[in-house]
Amino acid sequence: MNDIQKKKRDFRTSKIWKQFRKTKMNEQNGICFLSGRKLTGRWNLHHRLHSTAYAEEHYSDISKPENYIAINQMQHDLLHSIIRGYVKYGREEYLKRLIDEVHYEVELNDL
Repeated sequence: MNDIQKKKRDFRTSKIWKQFRKTKMNEQNGICFLSGRKLTGRWNLHHRLHSTAYAEEHYSDISKPENYIAINQMQHDLLHSIIRGYVKYGREEYLKRLIDEVHYEVELNDL
């Protein structure tokens, strides 16, 4: 574990972070921002500000609570995957292909 990862771990185990996380969960009434379902045991406080360098100030700055959303683990993983695809594979066209594919599979499978 490098120094940045240790600082991130230390911050994420601090009382300040734990209270902030609890406050965000309460603001959303314990509901996942994306799915609209109850937050489960392994929910995440997703930071909307992304950093490829994972600079300490990007994950320890809680001065803008609107940059965080409480979401379940599955939605968190999905969101990161979609964002990576959006950036890597064509932005708006990627989202259009993704949505079209979801619609097609839902119709095909009568879901």
